[in-house]
Amino acid sequence: MSLYQCHTGLNITGDRLQLVEIEYKDEGLILSNIGEEYFDEYPDPFGKETKFNSLLQKAFDEIILRKPLKSNFVSFSLPFYFFKILELPFDHSLIKTDLIDQFKWELATLYPHEKESEFLTQHIDLSGCKEMGNNNAILISAQKKQLKIIHKFCVRNNLQLKFADYTHIAANNLIQLVGNNERGNNFVSLHISDRYYSFSYNCDNIPVFFDIKRLGSIVEIIDSVSASFEKVKKRSLPIDSLGAYFLSGADVSETLAGQLKQNFETDFHLLNPAGEAIIIDEKIKDSFDKNEFHTFAAPAGIALRLI
Repeated sequence: MSLYQCHTGLNITGDRLQLVEIEYKDEGLILSNIGEEYFDEYPDPFGKETKFNSLLQKAFDEIILRKPLKSNFVSFSLPFYFFKILELPFDHSLIKTDLIDQFKWELATLYPHEKESEFLTQHIDLSGCKEMGNNNAILISAQKKQLKIIHKFCVRNNLQLKFADYTHIAANNLIQLVGNNERGNNFVSLHISDRYYSFSYNCDNIPVFFDIKRLGSIVEIIDSVSASFEKVKKRSLPIDSLGAYFLSGADVSETLAGQLKQNFETDFHLLNPAGEAIIIDEKIKDSFDKNEFHTFAAPAGIALRLI
């Protein structure tokens, strides 16, 4: 029994707003609403709040005018530039409050011009992955100001905000459901959107290593993947034991998947929320290009998140 019967995922990119609504019914998971709307211009979350709100609201209105939402539960997947993602030493002897203080101190040291009190943080404990061989943690921090803007948007539209997460992590939520990973729970995933390249090595479905960069051109992807694999090797993370390789993001395509296969001699599977594990509502089957479903992995993944 799900915590709620229907959940909407919203994904913000540099040029569009994407929406996926998933219902939890007796027959399974139903993809009941999917859509996207391009922004009139780049929505800068660090610029004027009124401008960002206006662009977000207009895009959202256009989507729900075509098909209204059934649920008021929503979650957001947000691009990399909303976050600071770091790998830091993790002292297991510290209690939770002391650990949070340590992470805040690390942030203040690395970013002296920004107040540590202005960040909300969560961390991923890497000690459960024996391949890592250390007690580090991945720290994911977002500025409170930008999250408050998202919250205000939800309040203004009578929506209840459940979660906000990094778009790559949101997309990875799909893998446990539709990944069909027969060789285990260790995998590599690539997420490419807004010219941001994000590589993650995942151990038992937990991201234990990120390599993230801004691409000058889309043609840099192959060299970036090669460089990421070299970093994985230097950390002595096993590659032969990887169960699968996945590809997601608003800027991925069958062409890119083919180029990756040609260069690395392995299949990079496009994450598709409209797979066997999620049933597509008959009412929307003919209203959206099925070839574009894979670009909606992030909003679908955050819509599937329950905790």
